[in-house]
Amino acid sequence: TEIYQEISATFSDQEFNQYNTQHDKTQMSFYEDMGGDPQDWSGMMNDSIDAISASSSNFTSYVAADYMHCIINKPEFYTNETGGVAIRDWVNDLANGTAADDVDCDPDCGSPEPE
Repeated sequence: TEIYQEISATFSDQEFNQYNTQHDKTQMSFYEDMGGDPQDWSGMMNDSIDAISASSSNFTSYVAADYMHCIINKPEFYTNETGGVAIRDWVNDLANGTAADDVDCDPDCGSPEPE
């Protein structure tokens, strides 16, 4: 959280963005490896996004209802959407300098991948 806040303040003429999935199984696994409860990860990620957004006007985020880690290298990049916004369109807007709104799966973020 703090690194995004500091960097976005230092480089206030640049845009900063994050893509996350609500139940990112890779991030949850890393968090567990560090001694955390993986069930806490999603809430902490949301709190981090909220804190960065509150302090950084040059930050936007896209939180999808999924458990997949990364998307740009997967076929789902071309088909997945959240709240009616396709991830490919959101990234395209960012790449072309068009303002992109925050996208969040809330209140329908689903649940973690079944085991």
